[in-house]
Amino acid sequence: MAIKYFQNYKLRKINKNDLKKLLILRNQYKIRKSMINKKKISYNEHYNWYLNLSNSNFFHNYSFTYKKKIIGSGYASNYDRKKKFCYWGIYRDMKLPSNKKYGSILLYLLLEKLFSLKEIKYLRCQVIKKNIWVKNWYLRWGHKYLYFDKKNKCHILKITRADWNTKKKNILVNSFIKNK
Repeated sequence: MAIKYFQNYKLRKINKNDLKKLLILRNQYKIRKSMINKKKISYNEHYNWYLNLSNSNFFHNYSFTYKKKIIGSGYASNYDRKKKFCYWGIYRDMKLPSNKKYGSILLYLLLEKLFSLKEIKYLRCQVIKKNIWVKNWYLRWGHKYLYFDKKNKCHILKITRADWNTKKKNILVNSFIKNK
């Protein structure tokens, strides 16, 4: 049943053709104010970011689509080869209705995708200080609180592959299947 629920959604690696749409989404005010880097990003900055990333050994940035239309992004960055973890993040078009669970679907698909990578043992994320709702959402999804990063003014959370494998069935049932 879960597969049927997600059938119109897809995560695919970003490509050059996605950059304009993703930049529009990333520069939405509500998204920017939830990021550590709150400034509006120019197309040249965005394009150079993409070039640097696509030439790296750890390129896991995805377009999140619904019925083939880009509605968000999920990504992994700052891979630590020695400790086998990276940071992840998501954002979705803030003009979409919140009751459709786009963010939850994106988060579920991204965690599944990243934990399918053999080189990942655990994931970390950063949540800005004032975004308490998001921090609590991630905690409900199996993340553990690590510490507060004073420099970036954000909470650092962690989820292991084992924590995700334990939690994901419950999330599927309670977040998607029961509430359909």
